[in-house]
Amino acid sequence: MSSAVPLLKSEPVYLRNRLFALIHLLRLEQWSKNAFVLAGLVFRRAWTDTHLSLHVGAAVLGFSLVASGTYIINDFVDRDLDRKHEKKSKRPLAAGTVSLPEALICCLLLLSTGEAVGFAASPAVAGILGIYVILTLAYSLWLKRLVLVDVFVLAGLYMLRLFAGTSGVGISPSGWLITCGGTFSLFLALGKRRAELRASMKPAAEFRPVLGSYTVSFLDRAMSIAAACAIIMYSLYTMSPETVHLHATGRLIYTTPFVMFGVFRYMLLSEHLGTGSDPARELFVDWPLMACAGAWLAAVMLFV
Repeated sequence: MSSAVPLLKSEPVYLRNRLFALIHLLRLEQWSKNAFVLAGLVFRRAWTDTHLSLHVGAAVLGFSLVASGTYIINDFVDRDLDRKHEKKSKRPLAAGTVSLPEALICCLLLLSTGEAVGFAASPAVAGILGIYVILTLAYSLWLKRLVLVDVFVLAGLYMLRLFAGTSGVGISPSGWLITCGGTFSLFLALGKRRAELRASMKPAAEFRPVLGSYTVSFLDRAMSIAAACAIIMYSLYTMSPETVHLHATGRLIYTTPFVMFGVFRYMLLSEHLGTGSDPARELFVDWPLMACAGAWLAAVMLFV
């Protein structure tokens, strides 16, 4: 009887720890990436259409659920390599705080529910989600081991979010939106690789073999090119006659400094602060980035 008392006392703690482990498995902080789905709604001035906004909201939720399912797949594939990494060793599958059967059940539930929600948005969104799952699986099993291919695939995964919120719900994406989104996505993917290469205390190739093919100087140059292209494309977009006509204002050019600050801040994080490997996380823990994102959004909404 005496041995049952501490067991009962520790049961709430055990359940709480299990719940936290499962939540950690979903990587909820990564859901911020799905803001890309909203880009078409904002830049095509379609937010006043309630029906369309609901469909875009369903696309965001579907992408969030499916993305969490694919993160579980990636964590399962990488669990042995993650144990060699200072931070990734704390992931639930690498640390053993979530069992493989539990992870498999969560993965199947997330993927199936996400696809169902995506189909409710539109069959096209469900199809894009299917492509996302296939591409993510190929990335986890093979493509992330191919130098340069890995960063372009990561950028492509961002772009699928953008297409889900535009073509997937009947909004025609402009060439400006595609080029701005593409260059910015590539910039984030390159920054992720650079920060991973710089931040590890061990040889980077031990936990991500493709990093052995990269150098910091190459990634610096590639990031600078992608950043310059993203800023130039955004600036040209704000001044284009199509944009001025659509939004009935030429003042969007004044939002460019916020974009430049955000890009430079992320470059600084990946350069000197030893972070930047997780753009979604940086947005929530770095107050200058949060303030910049908020100021940019406020300025856009004010001007348009």
